[in-house]
Formats: sequence, C-alpha cells, structure tokens
Amino acid sequence: MGFIKYIFATVIGVVVGFIACVFIAVGVVAYLVSSSESMTSTAKDIQSNSFIVLDFSAEIPETKDEFSLYFGGLGHLTLNEYVELIKSAKKDKSITGIYLKSNSIPHGWSTLKTLRTALEDFKKSKKPIYAYADYYDEKSYYLASVATQVFLHPQGEFSWDGLGSNPTFYQGVFEKIGVKPIVFRVGKFKSAIEPYTQKKMSEANKQQVSLLIDDIWQEIISSISISREIPEE
Repeated sequence: MGFIKYIFATVIGVVVGFIACVFIAVGVVAYLVSSSESMTSTAKDIQSNSFIVLDFSAEIPETKDEFSLYFGGLGHLTLNEYVELIKSAKKDKSITGIYLKSNSIPHGWSTLKTLRTALEDFKKSKKPIYAYADYYDEKSYYLASVATQVFLHPQGEFSWDGLGSNPTFYQGVFEKIGVKPIVFRVGKFKSAIEPYTQKKMSEANKQQVSLLIDDIWQEIISSISISREIPEE
C-alpha cells in the first residue's frame, strides 16, 4: 500500500511540475513578445532630430541570458545589439546624431575596437557624433576620438600613461606555506602557469606580452591619429 502511495505521489509531482513548466514557458514567450512590441512601438515614436545616447560604462555581455529576460527584465544590450543599433541609427532619418558618454570604459580592447568600427561606419552618413567626459584615459579616449567633436569638462582630467602588464606571482607565498605546485608544461611560451611556479616573468613571456601590448598600442595611436588628424608623434 505504501509503494502505491509513493508511485501516486511521484506521478502527481511529475504532472504538477510539467504544468508549472508550461506556465513558465508561456509567461516567458508572452513577456518576450510584449517586450518586442514595446521596443518596436518606442522606435516608431522617435521624434525627428533625435540623438541616440550611448553610455558604455555598464556591462556589455557577448550573449543574452534568456532566463534574465523573464526574471530580470531586458538587461543590458549585447555587443551585437549595440552594433545593430548603430547601424539602424545610420539609416534612420529621425536620428540626427549620436551623443557618446565616455567617462568610464571598463571593456576589453576587442570590444572597443568593434564599437569604434561601428561608429566609424555611422560617420559615413555625415551625421555627427559628440563625445563628452569628465575624465579620459586610453580606453575612453580611444573610443571617443572617433567622434566628430570631443569635449572634456574644463576641470576634467586627461590621463595618458601608455599600456603595461602587471602580473602577480604566488611562488614566494607557496614557499612560505610549504606548497609545491606540480606542473606539466610543454613549450617555453606556455606562461599561464608561471605565477604559481616563478617569482618573475620569464623572458619568453616578456617577449609575447610585449608584442601584444605594442600591437594594441599601435592600433590606439594610429586610429586616434587618423580620426583627430594629428601626427602619431
């Protein structure tokens, strides 16, 4: 008798769980549809001579988390969605230009390169881009330099120190606490494990990191030089 009750309870649990999943799935679909309609209607309501405000100080994820759409709203735009937004603004007659907020840019150089390329393409429409910040560093100015005009607060700050690499090494700590990492390593340029086995960068790692930094720095300098029409020096 107890076994039958257990089977019956299990079946009831499965059925209830299935019904709950169906309701959640329907809710997610309904939310996505309503959100899409809302965004579409908002796009239709854009007044003429409008500027798009782009603020890249928040997170820019590579992909959209579908669960966050239901539980946490639309969230942040992905990198591809930003690119598509800029492309649409280029063709939209209601959009006069772009206002770029450039205060804090926490993203990687590849993300900035993608955004900058999209903004360069937007400028082909002859629509202006205005960039403003209270503070510029290498990342924020690299992105802002593509603008038609770049503004800095009269009491703002411009920090231009170059790029560098500051790895942290733990080998000294391991020696003090008696820990000895066991590492299988093939090739002198396999440096990911070096912080756990050494107290300073190997010559091979210095070489490859320097090449990477120099390449990024040259991209920064050459792009800014072209956009601002000033010599690289």
